[in-house]
Amino acid sequence: VTNGIHILSWLAKDMRDLLGRYLGERWVEAPDNRDLWKRVKRIPDPELWHVRESLRRQLVVYARRRLRESMEKRGMSKSELAVADEVLDPSALTIGFARRFATYKRGNLLFRDIPRLKKILMDVDRPVQFIFAGKAHPRDDGGKNIIKDIVHTIRDADFRHKIVFLEDYDISLARKLVAGVDLWLNNPRRPLEACGTSGMKVTPNAGLNMSILDGWWEEGYNSEVGWAIGVPEIYDDPEYQDEVESNAIYTLLEKEILPTFYDRSADGIPRRWIQFVKEAMTQLLPVFNTNHMVENYTNHFYLNASINWNQCEYDNFAHARAVAAWHQRVLQHWHEVCVTDVKVEHTHDTLGVGESAKITAEISLGTLAPTDIIVEVYYGKVEYSGNIIHGKSEWLSNVESLGDGRYRFTGTLACDRSGRFGCTVRVLNNSPLDIRRLDVAPLIWW
Repeated sequence: VTNGIHILSWLAKDMRDLLGRYLGERWVEAPDNRDLWKRVKRIPDPELWHVRESLRRQLVVYARRRLRESMEKRGMSKSELAVADEVLDPSALTIGFARRFATYKRGNLLFRDIPRLKKILMDVDRPVQFIFAGKAHPRDDGGKNIIKDIVHTIRDADFRHKIVFLEDYDISLARKLVAGVDLWLNNPRRPLEACGTSGMKVTPNAGLNMSILDGWWEEGYNSEVGWAIGVPEIYDDPEYQDEVESNAIYTLLEKEILPTFYDRSADGIPRRWIQFVKEAMTQLLPVFNTNHMVENYTNHFYLNASINWNQCEYDNFAHARAVAAWHQRVLQHWHEVCVTDVKVEHTHDTLGVGESAKITAEISLGTLAPTDIIVEVYYGKVEYSGNIIHGKSEWLSNVESLGDGRYRFTGTLACDRSGRFGCTVRVLNNSPLDIRRLDVAPLIWW
């Protein structure tokens, strides 16, 4: 189950008023209703863009005030304070990066190639600016050093009006940021992002995402709703990964994001950008919200847990005793289970899309029975390192006895797409309680 946000907690008032006019107030009670969110496309582009510009201006005013207050606390001179009143441009593409500064989140990845970043920032025809905010754990020296490096770097005169770091990150500042930015930047080192809900919070405010394909963005991304940094691969060399993905950020800004944002119609509206916004709101908001999250927990876990409990307590817990006895028996003999042979049979060296391969696995069960186990073929795309990614599984349900506690399990595996794919076989226990199949006994892999 993927986390979701409570949309109303992060939604700016101006945007809520706009949504109320075109979606009706019913969406507040049913934010996971896809049909309601489709009404976003009824909002005239000029109206949506007017609200987006208003929220950006409000953010710039807020950032200037917050920056000035921070500088006053440090006792800076009047001339230095005057800088705070001039930072940021209310009409420029505004990109936000705010979160806990753990090292894996790579808060300084944007600054890996300073000359290239300066070239992007100095484009007078397509201005872009960044607002950073966040805190590191008091014992996370690496995170604190990243913040220190960013603050030191943006003192450069070329960055002074284009990049700001706002101190004392809190919920109030977070709400202003996710409401006011046009684009949210998230660049954790894959695959360490658990979910990354910060990017979800810009979507109801008509903001877009540029993110590593990790956490929620790997699930939510497609080319209609935002931008992906790099490809969904895990690199053995972190330094090389940083190099590749920082370059991907610069290239996305130069080739796709800035051209889309500044491609204006005769009335000054970025129609292509607004199209991205509407698709993002329509596709993402009904999925990545707390209502949908709780619904998934309820349907997939809570109701099943309730059913299991009712089964277990029936007849003075007779079923529970039977299940416990089954588990104990299987655990005592699980060491006897082993995969002795696996064969993948198909007519050609290369399997074509639409063709199928026959999978055969010979399993030695000792004193256990075929009904005590599940044999699965685990398959998926193979990355450069040889690992299967985005794996799926299918049961090998046809069983033939070979004698002496040995059995042959067979099934077919259909090839539904092109690419480099691989498969293996695994054995897990067939617990009477579905929820125990992964924790009663360890999986056995071929």
